[in-house]
Amino acid sequence: DELGAIFTALRDRHTGYMAPAPYAGRTAVLPFLVERYRTSSGAVRHVVSKQADWCPRGQGFEAGVQVTHWNGIPIDRAVERVADHQRGATDDARLSRGLNALVARSLEHGPPPDEEWVTVTYRSGRGTAHQSFRWRVIDTGDQEDAGGDTAEAALTFAQDPDGQAVQAARRELYAPRQPADPWIPTSRPKVFAARPLNRRHGYLRVWSFADPDATGVRDEASRLAGLLPPHGLVLDLRGNPGGNVPTAELLLQVFTTGHVLPAGFSLANTTLTLAMSHADPDQLGRWTPSLRLAVGTGEPYSQALPLTGERQANELPQERRYRGPIVLIVDALTYSAADIFAAGFQDNRLGPILGTSATTGAGGANVWTAAQIAQRLGDTDHGPVLSTAGGSFTVAVRRATRVGDQVGLPLEDIGVIADS
Repeated sequence: DELGAIFTALRDRHTGYMAPAPYAGRTAVLPFLVERYRTSSGAVRHVVSKQADWCPRGQGFEAGVQVTHWNGIPIDRAVERVADHQRGATDDARLSRGLNALVARSLEHGPPPDEEWVTVTYRSGRGTAHQSFRWRVIDTGDQEDAGGDTAEAALTFAQDPDGQAVQAARRELYAPRQPADPWIPTSRPKVFAARPLNRRHGYLRVWSFADPDATGVRDEASRLAGLLPPHGLVLDLRGNPGGNVPTAELLLQVFTTGHVLPAGFSLANTTLTLAMSHADPDQLGRWTPSLRLAVGTGEPYSQALPLTGERQANELPQERRYRGPIVLIVDALTYSAADIFAAGFQDNRLGPILGTSATTGAGGANVWTAAQIAQRLGDTDHGPVLSTAGGSFTVAVRRATRVGDQVGLPLEDIGVIADS
């Protein structure tokens, strides 16, 4: 709890404590989802949107009921109290994560529930009632290990590991086992969901960028887009916790006939980052010259260089690209590599961005674990001290900066401002 409180105070999803076994890879869940909406008069309402198979039925508790109190606390205040323990960079991000954490909490990346059960007061067509629900712990796997700490793909990840665990829990509890009409079958159900909205327009949901096969993800997106109506596409990134940066940036070319510029990434100019660049020239050698020059220039950050090659970001043939107009939907849970995708979408002028929050989650950076850093500082006196009990932490190593009209602007703590 003490370690968690220290990391929470930083308000940075990229810098977080990772608890050891038996917490690692497990998520505490309640058997329903709560979502928020705003009425035409501006009032905020919270409703139950989905129920798991093991949710107790009875007393009128079903999808659509309005939640008014949580353990006797008015629901707005209950969300705020949980949000105080979240590491969102903005108020919108913390509140959105607080709403998520009401019903799903990664035990590896955050504090477990204090209570064994919650009592929910709700309003339905039958009137007001309350019902109690027990927490259940489910296995959501190791969301941190995308091919192993030493795998090259894991070194280009930019993600919210807590969000990945919560999203895995949602897929386990609420995603259909087999897609049915009008949903189009996909070889990557953890990444995409696609369906036509009508005869003219299509819908493509991007759940995550955690798949390290960037080219395979790009090709599957191109295939799905080709099966959707050609006159307009809704591209939905809400709740996407990020993943592999090249996976996100290679996807941009599917939705434009123009040239795509990938984001730049910089290291903080310190003696440690310079030592890391010498220890790992394959991953960090390109930044070494500017890190050396920082001794004389005093620049706080190194030169901004892409993680995704510009040629790779533009090699998809024109006939395999979607040519209709596109709108991108984001929210305050659109984070990390998803922040980077949204920035690339805006900077390369692919279309308008519609936000259910004013900005995305404001977390554009490349994240490494303590073990990945230790591997590059093992021969120095500066390596992180790793717990023998198995606990660890994550930290942002390379920050993302934008291109185009907003070249050089950072994503962290700012995010992508929606057009409407």
